Amino acid sequence: VKMSSDGSVVLLTGTVEIGQGSRTALSQVVAEELALDLERISVAHLDTDVTPYDVSTSASSSMTVMGLAVQRAAEDVKQQLLKAAAKVMGKRADQLTLKDGKVRSRGGQALSFDKVMAEHFGSRAGEIVGKGIYRDVKSKKAVLGSPTTFWEVGWGGAEVEVDPETGAIRILKYISAADVGRAINPVQCEGQDEGAVFFALGHTLFEEMVYEDGQLLNPNLVDYRVPTFSDLPKEFASILIENNNGPGPFGSKGMGEGGLLPVASAIASAVARAVGVRLYDLPLTPVKVWRALRDKESARAARR
Repeated sequence: VKMSSDGSVVLLTGTVEIGQGSRTALSQVVAEELALDLERISVAHLDTDVTPYDVSTSASSSMTVMGLAVQRAAEDVKQQLLKAAAKVMGKRADQLTLKDGKVRSRGGQALSFDKVMAEHFGSRAGEIVGKGIYRDVKSKKAVLGSPTTFWEVGWGGAEVEVDPETGAIRILKYISAADVGRAINPVQCEGQDEGAVFFALGHTLFEEMVYEDGQLLNPNLVDYRVPTFSDLPKEFASILIENNNGPGPFGSKGMGEGGLLPVASAIASAVARAVGVRLYDLPLTPVKVWRALRDKESARAARR
C-alpha cells in the first residue's frame, strides 16, 4: 500500500480480478484503515514484475488471505503517517487519529494527509509505503500441512414443481444463505452467492457431456445445455449471515463457492418430496425423472 504526496493511495496486490469484486473489496479495507474516501484509493495494474507475489487467486480466499495482507499493509502506512504527523504537529503519535482524510489531535488540531506529507518531506514529493503479508500456520497434525484458514458454509432450500407426465422440473423458489462473517461489500457478496446458485443450476438440471463410441456429441453451446435467465426460480433470494467471526479483515471470511454446494441436494430432495422418487445421478433431466417415476409405478404394480 503506497500513499502518494497528495494523500491518495495506490494498492498493489497479486490478487487477480476475475469478476468477484476483489479490487473494490480490498480497496474498501484500505479506505477503512486509513479513513479515506474510496475514491482516493486506486488499484495498480497487476504486473508480476512489480506487484507483490501471490500464490493464487482461488478457494474463495482473496478476502481472508489477501485481505489480511492488505489490511496489515494499510496499518503499516497508518503508523508511519501518524509518526510523521506527530513530528509535524508537535504531538505524540498516540495522541493522534485519522478521520476523513485528516490527522486529528485530541485538542482539535487537524492536518490533511497531503499537508502532513509536504511538511514531513519538505516538498510536495515523497511517499509512504506499507507492507503486509499473510502466512499459514504450519502444523504436522494437519493433513495438508496447515489447518484450514476458514470454513465456508452455505445453506440452500428449494421449492419445485414436477410434471409427472414429462418429468420436467420447474423451480418455483430458491433461498440461499451464506455465512460470510462480515460482508465487506454486501451487494457484491449477494451477487457472488446468487451467481454460485445459478452456476449450480447447470450441473443440477442441464449440463452433461454425452459420448457415443468415444465421440463427444455435444461439444458446443448449441448442443451443451447451460442455464439461461428463463431457468431462474420465480422467487430467488440470498441471505447473508453476519456474525463477525471470520479470520479476515473486520471479521470477514471467504464466500461465493458455498452457494453452489447445496443446490443439487436441495433440488433433489424437493423432487423426492414432490413425487416420491430419489435421484442421485446428475443432471436431473426430465428423462431421468420420468424413468424413475415409471420404475416406481412398475414396482408398485408388481406388489399388487
